[in-house]
This record gives sequence, C-alpha cells and structure tokens, in this order.
Amino acid sequence: MSIRAVGFDIDGTLYPDSMMFAYSIPILLKNPNLLYHYGRARKILRDSAAAGEEFMEGFRTRQAKAVLRSMGRFSEEELVNKVKRRVSRKIYGSWDSAHKSITSYKNVRGAWLELKKMGLKLGLLSDFPLGIKPDALQIADLSDAFCCSEDTGYLKPRKEPFLYLAEKLECKPSEIMYVGNSYDKDIIGARAAGMRTALFTKSLINTRKKYPQADIIFSRYIDLPKLLTSYLL
Repeated sequence: MSIRAVGFDIDGTLYPDSMMFAYSIPILLKNPNLLYHYGRARKILRDSAAAGEEFMEGFRTRQAKAVLRSMGRFSEEELVNKVKRRVSRKIYGSWDSAHKSITSYKNVRGAWLELKKMGLKLGLLSDFPLGIKPDALQIADLSDAFCCSEDTGYLKPRKEPFLYLAEKLECKPSEIMYVGNSYDKDIIGARAAGMRTALFTKSLINTRKKYPQADIIFSRYIDLPKLLTSYLL
C-alpha cells in the first residue's frame, strides 16, 4: 500500500537535541530537584507502559504521582495537584518560552514543501507538548495534525500515540511514513503500530545492521522527498 502521509517527531528530529538540552539549563539551575524527578518519572511511566500496564487516570495525574514516587513522597491529592501545576509552569512553561528561538535542521521546510507538492499530508507527534515549536520551526502552516503523546495517556513506543496520529491524519497506519531520530521510541513504536518508518541520523555507518526495522535511513532533509517516491506507487 502506498503512503498518503508523513508523520514527524520533533525534538532531535526536526531540530538538534542540543538546543533542547540548552534550553533546559535555566530550568535545571532554578528547579534542579523538580527536573531530575520529572526525568525519572517519565522513565517510570514508559517502563510501566512497556510492561503492558493499562491505566484509567489521566497522564498528567500519573506523571505527578510518578514524580512524587521518585521523591519518596506519598501521592496525596493535594501534593499531586501541586506537582501538576509546578511541572506545567516550571518545566513546560519555561520550554515554551525558550523554544521561540529554536531553528530547524537545514532544508526541513524545503523538504516539507516538496512533500506537500507530492500530495502528502504532514503531521507532528511528540512525547512533549508541542507549544510554540511548530511556529518557531516554520512548519505550522504546512502541518495537517498536531499531536502530543500525553493526550493518549501513553508515551512512545506504545502504539496509542501513533494510532492517535493516524486518526488525526485520517489515514490508516499502513499509509503513513513516520520519521524520527530515536530507533527505540520512534521506529520500533511506529512499526508496531503498522506504519512505515524513516530514521533520521547523523551517521550512516553500518545503519542497516544497527537499525533493521527502519525502511528509510537518511541524514539530510534534502534527500527525504526523493527517498519517499518509491513508497507513493
């Protein structure tokens, strides 16, 4: 089946990870304890979901409880709500403000324009709130779907975020090529959901052996439209 849409991860895929780390430094300096336990909480949630656990509570509530668990604190309702507010304000709010100045990898917008000319829908799926990033990367006007994994209750590589993207793009998973820079989260997760996959990596050495589940492996956005042409037939 030919592809009708291309989905993209954002952080590390459309712009360098180093920028995200740099923008996290002020948060680290002002709120080191919160950022540390937030990182541990995300791992707790990812590991529990990978083990097949199902959840009824909303993601932000479970994330706050995981932060408290990492801190060795009890998940009392008042504390959970306090942590939710702190994460939203101190972490997500700070990132959103800082991301106004991010710049994409070379030729990202040009590649997106070419993909649009090829008749493909384009969508975004990130484990983090998208905030201002699509506008800062100059691709918001070309995007047909804006998706955050948190809205599904799970993080990548669970299937739910990828199926959510497919729903927003109004395509079957098999009709979507998903582009990401993380083999374990993006490629494995998208493939499990039934999508085609494209791995963005800076090094092309021994990539076929290291990344067997990636249909496409590329290091320059200028090459992506041409690499996708065989999947349009």
